[in-house]
Amino acid sequence: MPPLNNFMQRFFALLSLGLLLLLPHFAAGQNTNSFELLDGDRVALIGDTFIEREQSYGYLEYLMTIRYPGRDIKFRNLGWSADTPVGVSRAGFDTPDKGFDRVKEQITAFKPTVVFIGYGMASSFDGIAGLDRFKSEMEKLMDSIQDICGKDKVRFVLLSPIRHEKLFAPLPDPAEHNQVLEQYVKAIESLAQKRDAWYISFFTKLDNRTLGGNYYPLTDNGIHLTDYGYRRAAETLGYAFK
Repeated sequence: MPPLNNFMQRFFALLSLGLLLLLPHFAAGQNTNSFELLDGDRVALIGDTFIEREQSYGYLEYLMTIRYPGRDIKFRNLGWSADTPVGVSRAGFDTPDKGFDRVKEQITAFKPTVVFIGYGMASSFDGIAGLDRFKSEMEKLMDSIQDICGKDKVRFVLLSPIRHEKLFAPLPDPAEHNQVLEQYVKAIESLAQKRDAWYISFFTKLDNRTLGGNYYPLTDNGIHLTDYGYRRAAETLGYAFK
């Protein structure tokens, strides 16, 4: 049988995500209430490369759209490659604080009711020494979003970074980096519990090692998901919400 062309691959991928919604789900967040998008919700996705590259595929938005048919839900992808929670990469040639000003401008323009936050991978390259700063920056980001959006409580969904996938040489052995990543993941989980936010661990649930034997890689370089990787991430998200 000849290989499927790109259109058919995407068609069957989206079909499988649709069928996924018919299966039982489990709660994966620190907020034990069922997650639901409401009519009129404005959903922002903000984060580092994981979020920015997702807009090339759209599986997460697709999954959330077909899960709530007939509801008017708007999405904005505010991801930025190699970014931190205070928007350092968005500063360009300006001073680093200008990056966070741009984050706040984008949030102000959209006024989200739901925010998916996907930071941690880029920050993890600062090592354990950068962990306390990362925690503080995450708190600052969430506080600023809530202040901008006013008295109505913003529903936050915190996404952990993925595990650094082990691929063939000459790509490096990710064992040491994964030890660091694990500490960042724990920090995000603790923050979700503190802030009564939903939490999804892509680090533990999006892990090819559970498949055993040979498997198709999720990433193209160990840390950046492929089309297939983003489909698997959307499946993980679908299973995570009741």
